Amino acid sequence: MLSADGKDLGEVTDVILLTRARPEAVGYELRSAGGETVFVPIAEQMAVSGDNLRLPPSSTEFVRNDLAGFGAAVTSFRASTLEGAEDQSR
Repeated sequence: MLSADGKDLGEVTDVILLTRARPEAVGYELRSAGGETVFVPIAEQMAVSGDNLRLPPSSTEFVRNDLAGFGAAVTSFRASTLEGAEDQSR
């Protein structure tokens, strides 16, 4: 997985799902080049596929090393992407 600015975030090892009435992909589990497991959130409207993945550079601010803080990171990341979209539309 790469960020849009070319930073190698690691290899995708799993998809993180939020299970409600309808399951929703909220992020990925990655194995970094150093072998560390990290979790990175994805935008609500982002399509999930098995092909190339590219995340906005701002997503790296929300990478977490454990699932305990990952839920809050997803919420914060999605709020920041909505704010950014609103700023661009003005």
